[in-house]
This record gives sequence, structure tokens and C-alpha cells, in this order.
Amino acid sequence: MTDSFRFWLLVPLRSMEKLILSSAQCTCFREKPNDQGPNPGGRTFPAVGFDNLWNKSQMPIGFKIVWNPMAPYQESELLKRTDAATRKMIDLWHSVSEKVLGRPVEVVVDNRRVDPELRSILYEVNMARPGRYKEKVVLAVLLESFPTLKPPLITHEIGHWVLKLQGFRGMIRHPRDKEMEGLLNDVASRVPLYALQRSVGHDPQHEVDSRCDQDIETFTHPVPWDEVRKALYLADDLLNCSFDKREQLKSTLRRNHPTTLKTVERIVANASDYNLLNPEQNIAFRREIIREMKLEGEWSEFDDAKSFEEDMQEG
Repeated sequence: MTDSFRFWLLVPLRSMEKLILSSAQCTCFREKPNDQGPNPGGRTFPAVGFDNLWNKSQMPIGFKIVWNPMAPYQESELLKRTDAATRKMIDLWHSVSEKVLGRPVEVVVDNRRVDPELRSILYEVNMARPGRYKEKVVLAVLLESFPTLKPPLITHEIGHWVLKLQGFRGMIRHPRDKEMEGLLNDVASRVPLYALQRSVGHDPQHEVDSRCDQDIETFTHPVPWDEVRKALYLADDLLNCSFDKREQLKSTLRRNHPTTLKTVERIVANASDYNLLNPEQNIAFRREIIREMKLEGEWSEFDDAKSFEEDMQEG
């Protein structure tokens, strides 16, 4: 995954045989750069962020997926086809879900096009979210590449939910601004997510540095976003890219977007005051960004683990 677009959807868990998906998570797009609006570097951001869940009262009611001509990979088959790092992440997910939800939750991998909300999207989409398959609640991982399995994508998507159940929360804005929510939450969420992936044996550094290369190209030119959105977007990459890429990106911004660079450096400096691997300090950092950058609207926390627990009870 190089790019991300996040949103949520609630679908009632009522199907007996087909994979029914609730709370959509971590949808990832790859799009060609353009200058037709707020899309620097080709990433699309109408979003709520990696760990962003609307309250159920705020979610639109979804609908059942259409018939899928290829069966999903159930976990037993997935374990045979993936690598050791993916198996380790699944084991960790089982341990965390059993502790928090009362039982280990199976992982099922399917084609993102089984979801009517995602089928018409033209760009790359990957996500994970709770769902129901064959009368039980599962963690559904929806991949662009299905039936081809890409292990680093799988650990990335499962990793989101491991962190959620370990206590990581996000922030939502009232009135809603899903784009701003996504930018804010990504800045704080990527550090622990990448650390988690590395701990099981997948290093996302190439992905991050490739994104920085894209930023360097894009921000050589004017970018039609306001300063706050540009700064949040870039801070995400500067916090995670390698030293050489960081210096190249900063040099590009210094020449072409000096005001934005000052704001980005302020965000990165604030991040150094927090241990982003700790859920409480992570959410405190998000609140500090809201305060420091004077983000408009009323902001509140949300907790995806509670929503998953509700789904388990309904199931």
C-alpha cells in the first residue's frame, strides 16, 4: 500500500453464508497525481483515519454483498499460503481478540469488489473490518489483489485492528470532516502500526520511502490545499521515512513551500514529546495537534474495540 483513503460503513451482520461486512477500515487508494483539487501526491483523503469509527447512530445502514464467484480464503487456507510474518500477526490477533472480545476471531480474506460500496472505485483499495461469514463474526480483510495474496498488506490491515483492541483510539470532528479526521489520525497511527509490522517480520520502509518520493515530486509544484492539510499530510511521511528521504523532502519544501515546512516541523517536534507506541500518549498527541493547530470544530475520541464487542454480542 502506498496511499490511503479511510471511511466507515455499518452493515448488519445477518447473512448465513455470504461475507457481510460492518465497520469499514483502512481503505487504500493509489491514484495518479493531478492538480484538480486537494490530492497532493496522488493520495485521496476524504477519510476518517486508520482507527476511526463512527458511532453506530452516525453510520449509514449498508447492505448485503453480492454473490462472490470466488470463495474467500478462510483462515486455515490463508495460513497455508502466507509467510511466517503473516502467521505471527494472525497469532497475535487471536491472542488480543480472545483477551478483549472473549474468543479468538478468525481472519477471512476476500476480494474488495464483493462490497457494493467499493466495487465501482477505480483505484487500489485494501481494508479490514468486522464482518460475518458462515454464521460467525470474523475479521474480514478485503484486498485489491485477491485472489493473489500480498503478505505485507495483510499484516498491515490486521495490524490496525490489533492496535485498536490494544487500546488505540482516534479522534472525530463535529460537524464531520472525514478528510481532516483522516489526516490527523494518520499522523499518530502510522508510527505504532509500522512498529507492529516490523515486530512480526514485515518492514514497511520501502513503502514509506516510495511515498516520500511521490511527495518530493508533487511538492516541487504548487499544491492547492490549505496549509493545515498540507502540513498534516506531510508530517505523516516525515515521521516515518528514512533519513535521506526526510532530508530530500525537507529540501524540496524549503524551496517551494517554506511556510508549510515550518508547520510540519512543529508537528514533528511535538511528536517527539510523546511515546506514540503508548495508546494514552498517542491520543494525547492527537489532542495536542488539535490544540496547537487550532483545528476547527468539536473533537471527541472514539473506540473501535467497543463497536467490535457490540458486533460480537449481536453475533
